[in-house]
Amino acid sequence: MKNKESQKTAKPAADEKAGIAKIVDEILSGCSTVPDTTLLFSKIRELERSAIDYASIVSKRFGKSTIAEQAFMINHLFPHLKKFSLSESLNSVVQKESCAPQILVDMLHYLIRSDTIIDSNLLQSANEAEELSNQLSKLLEDSKALQTQEGAKLLTSFAALKPSFQMGIIMELIDHKKDKVLPLLARLMQDKSAIAPRVIDYLSARAEKTEVHLLQCLLKETRDKELSKSIKKTLYRLKNKGIEVELHEPAAPPPPQKKRIPLPSPSAYATTIDPLGERLIVAVKPKTEQELLILQFLLNDHKGINDLIASTAAQKDFNAYLTKIKATKQISMVEIDLDYCHFLIKESSRKNHTSGTRIPESFFLWKKMFGRPDRELEQAAIYTLLSADEIRSQEFLLNQSPSLIEKYEAAFWLLEWRLLVDCYKEVYEVENSLLVLAEPQKKERMNEITQKAARQFFDEGNRLLFQRRLEEIAFIFWESDQKEDAKVAFAAALAFSPDGVPSDKHPFALQTVTKNFSFLKEQSQKEKRSESGRIILP
Repeated sequence: MKNKESQKTAKPAADEKAGIAKIVDEILSGCSTVPDTTLLFSKIRELERSAIDYASIVSKRFGKSTIAEQAFMINHLFPHLKKFSLSESLNSVVQKESCAPQILVDMLHYLIRSDTIIDSNLLQSANEAEELSNQLSKLLEDSKALQTQEGAKLLTSFAALKPSFQMGIIMELIDHKKDKVLPLLARLMQDKSAIAPRVIDYLSARAEKTEVHLLQCLLKETRDKELSKSIKKTLYRLKNKGIEVELHEPAAPPPPQKKRIPLPSPSAYATTIDPLGERLIVAVKPKTEQELLILQFLLNDHKGINDLIASTAAQKDFNAYLTKIKATKQISMVEIDLDYCHFLIKESSRKNHTSGTRIPESFFLWKKMFGRPDRELEQAAIYTLLSADEIRSQEFLLNQSPSLIEKYEAAFWLLEWRLLVDCYKEVYEVENSLLVLAEPQKKERMNEITQKAARQFFDEGNRLLFQRRLEEIAFIFWESDQKEDAKVAFAAALAFSPDGVPSDKHPFALQTVTKNFSFLKEQSQKEKRSESGRIILP
């Protein structure tokens, strides 16, 4: 007897639930941007008059609805329903079900307006997922965009999300982008993503024209046996339901190809500047795994690019060449950033135009093979390694600069003989005077001549020239792990700037003049001068 009564009670309850589900279906059947308000409010009144709590039925229907239906329910249905339990029930659904990020964001805001406590982390994650979905949506306008650097970055961000958010993004993109989402889905199948089976199930559950087409395309693209088998079973099942399906077997995998190893990045090297203002810049770019293209620039800091030799060599031969140069006592060579190599070549080519020196014909190879720099540099590399203000504040560094000329051949540069000859004659007269001068008088006179020569030679142009030379040698000292000498050289360079130390007070300038006087004395004794009046190195 009790059994019969319970069955009678259960039947009306089941009928009531079915009635509620039918009302919701009727509301959603008219789903549109501008709803029929008369029908909508009529059905809402029916829901409110129902004998049982409709909250769980409506919430469950929300979880199974399309994105368009969910948006309709959030905007036009839920705000007019009065059951308090609806908000709690919907909150439970969004915690468990995968939703399109925009739907999830809108739903969480609805719950906030309904005074429901939500997980703030969930809202933040939903906003981030929606932002990523928008970025992917723009990227998928180009079918090959996923292969770009930006595409790789977005895929990495996508892979870092929880599976529920990944699935929500896929749902949103399928709804918005239709067939254009195929490259992303194919990539998920290729990478055997954890959500790949769920994607197949989602497409199968929708089974509209777009979803069926995507499944057919994925069957062609997918190489994984298990996923391919799952897609095939899904398509057979849809075909048996009367849905039009074309089955295509996946194409046979292409024959294995030799893995192409990416070539190393180009590199560059620079030497110190010799006494005549010349240096070597070497730029290297791998052509194949075994062969290098080598460009050797001979730069002159007066004329510009004097020569350019292009050649090819094996890596081991180039390594031997580097070892040989580095073993040369008079030369220091360091590896430099390729962007800085661009800076030095550009700076030197400007001097070609200024001096009227013809740029070597093979210069086109530099532009063709090395292109443009990643970063356009505005000043010497040493400024990125040391603080100019900090170095200027340490006056003792500048006072130590004359010692560089004694310690390093690379810190001595010859001055223009024609500009020094008159002052050198005065030095000669002091040293060979018939009048016997006291040592303090002789020293004072020599200092006056040295200061005069420094003022005459180190005009604005030559101050800039020596500033750049010292900036370069400071960089090479730093890269060669001679940090203190790098600071001293940089201090001397900064003192040659327009607002620096006067030439006749500049310690490095004065020592350079003194050293050049000594050099002239040695050369005059050997009587080896060129027809042009320049000194020929012995």
